Amino acid sequence: LSPVCLGSLSSGPWLSLSWKNRLHNDKREQSGTSSSCLAYSLASVGMIVTNKAILSSYDIPYPLILVLFQNICTLAIVVGAKQGGIISYPDMNMHTTKKWIPLNILFLLMLMSSMASLKLLSVPLQTVFKNISTILTCFGDWYFFNQHVSTAVASSFVLMIAGPIVAAYSDMSCTAMGLIWTV
Repeated sequence: LSPVCLGSLSSGPWLSLSWKNRLHNDKREQSGTSSSCLAYSLASVGMIVTNKAILSSYDIPYPLILVLFQNICTLAIVVGAKQGGIISYPDMNMHTTKKWIPLNILFLLMLMSSMASLKLLSVPLQTVFKNISTILTCFGDWYFFNQHVSTAVASSFVLMIAGPIVAAYSDMSCTAMGLIWTV
């Protein structure tokens, strides 16, 4: 219970009102987290499938133009959502920008290499490699920082690898250059 519930207001109707508000806020937070995860998953899957369809259907000599276009569209959507009051985030400043530039450069490099590999690998195979990177990150957390994962998380890792492998079983198309771009 919160200190307010344990304090002088802990008797009478204040406790139940405070507890009900807390439960309501917890449910709202869980709902927000679930909808964020669902939105991220749909956007991620949608981007991969769309990019693969575009790269397979059209002979785009510079797939990075597609990445640039998608990033510009994303930026426009985020800025528009902020101006429309749908989302909020702090205004850009030079101090924060300097801190985030290295991470953004690494993110752009990852996008560029993913796009190059997507043209040369099947979608399920690329998903396997993408999921392996998440598992390797958790392994690094364990090795370097002694962070342990729960059994549920370890089980989800098995599903993260098994699902795409089953999907890729009939289409394991892969090239050496595709693997190089993935790594």
